[in-house]
Parts: sequence; structure tokens; C-alpha cells
Amino acid sequence: TRAPLTDVQRAARFLYLQRASYAALPGRPHFAPLGNKAYNLIRRTYEAALEETHERLRDAVIENLPWQEAIRRWDGPQTLFYVDPPYIACTGYGYPFGDDEQRELATALKAVRGAFVLSLNDHPLAHELYAGCTVKRLTHYYATTTRYNHRQTPVGELLIFGGAAGSRPNSHRESP
Repeated sequence: TRAPLTDVQRAARFLYLQRASYAALPGRPHFAPLGNKAYNLIRRTYEAALEETHERLRDAVIENLPWQEAIRRWDGPQTLFYVDPPYIACTGYGYPFGDDEQRELATALKAVRGAFVLSLNDHPLAHELYAGCTVKRLTHYYATTTRYNHRQTPVGELLIFGGAAGSRPNSHRESP
């Protein structure tokens, strides 16, 4: 049997799987067959990405906690939370995160002493829950959808800024 991986080894493994897979959900990565050239390119870019990630996250704290506990533990005037919850009305995440929990999360984030950046799908409930926050609407295309359907369907996503990062009482501002 193999020895358990250290935290650093698990992080490196995660980064590698993210770089080498496509259209993956946690626990279900998809891989394309690679020739030696492609493998060597991924390995070289992976090593550079690992070093870059190390530098960028040197002073960051990344937690694997229920969101309620992370906010309770870390909220303060100097804290920036990046939150990427399951998208509204979407399935496939492996655990329930319905409208009630979306509402609970919105209430908690709007009350933080620090700041937050939230990524969420462009859904009417998101606009309702984060009224008063700065909202940046993004459009992109999922590469795998394009590959298999041979058409590009735009997907709307939102970056929502609140607390010290962009909350403006009673003004729901959207940028194009």
C-alpha cells in the first residue's frame, strides 16, 4: 500500500489533474490520450504553473470547511473571501445546495466585516439576492459544448463584489 499524500503532494496532484483534464467534475476527470510531445508540454507547463501558484498563494489561507465555519472563523476587516458556490438551479455537485442555502449564503456575505468576491451563474435569483452589490456580467463559451455540438452557445456568469470590495447600499450596479 502507498503512504498517504501530504497536503503539498495532494495540492500538486490536484493542480496536475486540473491541467491535464477537461470538462471534469470533482472525482470524474476526463482525459484525452496524449502522445509524448503533449505529455512533455503538460509536464513543462505544469512545473511552471506549480511555481507560479506557489508564489501567488504564498500568503493565502485556503480552507476546506463548511462555508458558515469559514466565514465565522476568518471574517475581519482585512479578509477577502472568494466564494464559488454551486450554481443556482444546477445539479451534479454531489450535495444539495438549494435556494434556501443560496439565501443563507447571501445574507451571511452581505454581513461580513471584510469583503467578498462571488462567482455565480447569471440567474434571476442571483440578482435578487445580491441587490446592492456591484455585479459584473461575463459571457463565455464552454469549450466542450462547442466541440461536441459544433456551435457556440454563450453562457452568462456573474462576478459579485460586496463588503469593502464593492457593496453600495441600495444600488444594484451592473457593468456590461
